[in-house]
Amino acid sequence: MAPGVRGSGRLGCFLIVFPDQIGQSGGIMVKLFGLFLLICGTNTIRADEFISTADNVLSHGYEKVESVSGIGIPEKGGDYQIKPHSLDWPFADTDVKNLMGNIATQFSSFNGGYYHGGCDLLSKNGTEIITPTAGRLEAGHYGYTVREDGSKEKYWKPWPETGSASYFEVAVIDANGYRFEFHHVDRQRLPQKIIDKLNSKNPTVEKGETVGRIISWPYPYYHHTHYNITAPNGISLNPEYYSLPLRDSIAPQITHAFTVMVDGSVQDFGDGSFSSAPLEFVVAAFDTRENSDFVHSPSSFGIEFETGVNYIRDLTYGIDDGSGHFPSLWETYMKSLRAPNGTRHATRGGYPNRSENFFLLRVKVPQGSRGKFAIKITDANQNTTTLKGEIEK
Repeated sequence: MAPGVRGSGRLGCFLIVFPDQIGQSGGIMVKLFGLFLLICGTNTIRADEFISTADNVLSHGYEKVESVSGIGIPEKGGDYQIKPHSLDWPFADTDVKNLMGNIATQFSSFNGGYYHGGCDLLSKNGTEIITPTAGRLEAGHYGYTVREDGSKEKYWKPWPETGSASYFEVAVIDANGYRFEFHHVDRQRLPQKIIDKLNSKNPTVEKGETVGRIISWPYPYYHHTHYNITAPNGISLNPEYYSLPLRDSIAPQITHAFTVMVDGSVQDFGDGSFSSAPLEFVVAAFDTRENSDFVHSPSSFGIEFETGVNYIRDLTYGIDDGSGHFPSLWETYMKSLRAPNGTRHATRGGYPNRSENFFLLRVKVPQGSRGKFAIKITDANQNTTTLKGEIEK
């Protein structure tokens, strides 16, 4: 039986996961995972989803999700019918320092890199998860494979089949086909009312019902549910944009800025004055919510020229290029870059060292652009940091 091999980061350690063998023995697996962390070092922890190869997940009885209501690349865009900042969060208490771990647009480095796709909402082990919408109820164990462009394909084992205890999902599909997914739910502590519904025909839930509890995560500060909202066309929407606003007054921070010239050479941004137009600017930046311990990717970034020409990569409302299509991960982030002084910088998503964890944002310069410009890096609350410069006319 082929295991799923999950890389743990810098120390070269690996966790071998046999999802079918875990089944109802999730507590044992959690303890083993905790021992693994102690051996390999706590700075290697990542809140990864169950990511593996197609052959591996299929061999363990998972089936590929073919419906567009799963995560995938849609053929075309569409109207998103959820009003901005209209949904309750799945937890009763959201006014906490470290509510948000990885966010929807976050770069996750495992298996070559992918968009995280949803928000990791942190709380205590066993915290009740409350659905913000009414709809059809589903549950099951899940896994993903990753494409080269950073998109994911989902695989599924529906209720009542068994699978990895840590990767159990409860989902609510509303009347318009939007899928609200809650990952890392403790199957052993499902409310009896939810179990009874899942065992019935055409199960439904009402807004405000408790649909599950957070499972114990191996690393004690990261008990969480991974919260996805998926549109009917398959686009992963940003829960931050569609849920009630959270307090945040701190703008993203820029740690470095570089220019990539047409010949491929890399220069420092310096004072922002350029005699010829670069191919692109690469801005190393990160965001935090208030004084949270967690580092986030900015929600949008781009360049605006005084002539009105601009380039914007806006992922504020979802992982969408603006036309209903999936935006390639590597058109958003640069994997790595060697600075003029020889230092190599790379897009990272690990925790908690802020000095090493930033995102290399690719700010493309529209062809023929000249004059004064402003590079703007913006978070989900529209706090913005600006970098100004000029290309000689």
